[in-house]
Amino acid sequence: MLRFFSFLAMFGMISIAALADDAHDQSDGCTIEIGGPLFSGNSNFKLNHNKSVAHEHVELNPHVQLYVEQSACEYLTTVYTFVMDKQASKTDIEEAEYQQAIKLLSLVEQHPQTKNKTIITKAKNRLIRYLDLVANPKQNQKLYLERTDYPFVETVSVSGALRNDPVTVKITISSGPY
Repeated sequence: MLRFFSFLAMFGMISIAALADDAHDQSDGCTIEIGGPLFSGNSNFKLNHNKSVAHEHVELNPHVQLYVEQSACEYLTTVYTFVMDKQASKTDIEEAEYQQAIKLLSLVEQHPQTKNKTIITKAKNRLIRYLDLVANPKQNQKLYLERTDYPFVETVSVSGALRNDPVTVKITISSGPY
């Protein structure tokens, strides 16, 4: 089989990069790769050599920094870590993390360099519905996003440290298996 692909590569019918990608896919068993940055412009996007992990950083405003980590293999997972230079809340009730997460997702949604606002909007709306339905929300609950025609599930979860300085809120959006 490899000889056949080598033959095609010699005559320009298939690129050497495609052969390398096929070899990569077979060696680590991953079914998807990261497509690229989530923000246009200067987001300091860095993709690792096998296209399975990427990092980028965006300043949403002077008080909020966003660090994004994408990982891909069987699942596509995006972790949004928001770091704020001042405390956002004086309370340690877990509902506050969800309220803060909704505000922060709104910042991402409104940011002019955000490429795919659809998933951000879906995650934000799911967090709003969760707060409306649950009396005592807990951190790190995997909440299913709205059903789609896709053959995989999408989830969102929230964790945070609102009493720390700096304040951090982490939102994880995951989809798969692919």
